[in-house]
Amino acid sequence: EYWRISSTSLDVRKCRGDTAYTPCAGGAAASCADHHGGPKCEVCTTEGYYFDKADAACKQCPEGAMPVIIGIVGLFSVISAISLLRFLLSTRIHQFKRIGAAARLITRAVVRLGPSKVKLAVTFYQVTSAIPKTFDIDPLPSDFAEV
Repeated sequence: EYWRISSTSLDVRKCRGDTAYTPCAGGAAASCADHHGGPKCEVCTTEGYYFDKADAACKQCPEGAMPVIIGIVGLFSVISAISLLRFLLSTRIHQFKRIGAAARLITRAVVRLGPSKVKLAVTFYQVTSAIPKTFDIDPLPSDFAEV
């Protein structure tokens, strides 16, 4: 089966799924099967489901992992903050001056560029670097790879 972004698009892509099931509905519209959407129908539209590449199907997310992950990250953040504060308080004055000089240099660069440009550049980098992994696009189309 094949997928395209709309019924008028000339860019037609082969869908994943060598088995009997494929997430693409095919046909003239080359649309997606129920509960599938996005590029090549590899995004689950139902809340709490993820796309399993091996089966080319949406599967229910395992429950209970998120609170544990949030707790571990929170605990790690608190321990890191306490360790950093303890380190900073125990360092010598010349080390504070060196850290202050680096902070001033970074601050001047942000002021010259403007904070909105720095935020925009960081966000752009995060989004573009996550596209291939998020949508499992391999190889990345040339119009994205050139950016």
